[in-house]
Amino acid sequence: MTEPSPASAQSPAAESARQALLALRAEIAKAVVGQDAVVSGLVIALLCRGHVLLEGVPA
Repeated sequence: MTEPSPASAQSPAAESARQALLALRAEIAKAVVGQDAVVSGLVIALLCRGHVLLEGVPA
C-alpha cells in the first residue's frame, strides 16, 4: 500500500479552515505590527473564545 502524499491528505474543509486562519492572522497583524507572538496569542484566544489584555504603548 502506498503512503498518501501530504498535499493529497488534506481535505477541502481543512484547506478552507487553513485559509481562513491565515486571513485572520493577516488582519490581526495589520493592527499589531511586528509582534508575531502577540498575534499568535490573539488568534488562540479568539478561537478559544477567551479574553486578552494587551498592555503597552498605543501606536
